[in-house]
Amino acid sequence: MILKNLSGSARFRSIAYRALQIVSLGALILHFGLTALYVAPINPMKFSVRGLIAMTVESHLPQDWRVFAPVPVTSDEAVLVRCLTLADHAMPALPRDGWYDISTPLWQRYQKNRFSGYDRLSRPQTYAARTYLTGGMDADVWYQACYAGSQGACDVYNSIIFSARSSNAPILARLGSAFCKDIGLTDSTTHVAMRVRRSYPYPWSARNSGLPRTTEDVPLGIFPFNPTVQSPGVFTR
Repeated sequence: MILKNLSGSARFRSIAYRALQIVSLGALILHFGLTALYVAPINPMKFSVRGLIAMTVESHLPQDWRVFAPVPVTSDEAVLVRCLTLADHAMPALPRDGWYDISTPLWQRYQKNRFSGYDRLSRPQTYAARTYLTGGMDADVWYQACYAGSQGACDVYNSIIFSARSSNAPILARLGSAFCKDIGLTDSTTHVAMRVRRSYPYPWSARNSGLPRTTEDVPLGIFPFNPTVQSPGVFTR
C-alpha cells in the first residue's frame, strides 16, 4: 500500500511538472509572438490581437526600436504654466502675460552641474506633456497608417490618444499646482493652464546671425488646481 501511494505521488509530481513545462513554454511563445507583432508594421494580425497587445506588452514591457534608426529632434520643448484665478478662468481667452517656463531653469541648473538631480526633475513634465500631445511612442505608427487612409488605424490612434490624455492630465495638473504653490499663489489659484513652447533651431547657414529662434506655443489645457499636492520648493527661489 505504501509503495502504491509513493508511486501515485511520484506520478502526480511528474504530471504536474510536465504541465508546468507546457504552460511555461506556451507563455513564452505567446509573449515573444505578441512582442514580434508589437514591433511589426501595421498588418491584419496586429489588428486582430490589438487588445491583447495593449494589455500585455504595451502596458508592462513597452519597447522602442527606433534607437537603431533614430529620428533627430527638431525642436526644444519647454513646459509653461499660468496660475489662474476664478476671474481668469471665466475669461473667454487666456491671459497673455504671467506665463512661467518651468523647464528651462531646470535645464540650466543641470548644465551647470551634470551630477545634480535637475535632469530627473525635468523628465516627468517633459514626458507627460509630450505623451499628452502625441500619445507616446506607440501612437506614431498608428498615426502614419491612419494618415495613409486606414480607418481601423484611426480608431486605434484615437483610443491611444484618449488613454494618454486621461492618464497624463492628472500629472500635468499636479505639476502646475506644485509650481503655483511654490511661488505662493495657493489662495488665489483655482485652475492651472499649461502649454508647450517649441523652439526651432536656426538653419546651419544662419547659425551666427543672432536672430531670435522661431517659437510656437501649443496649448495643453486647463486643469483644476490641486491643493493637496506637496510643494517641492524647487522654484521658490
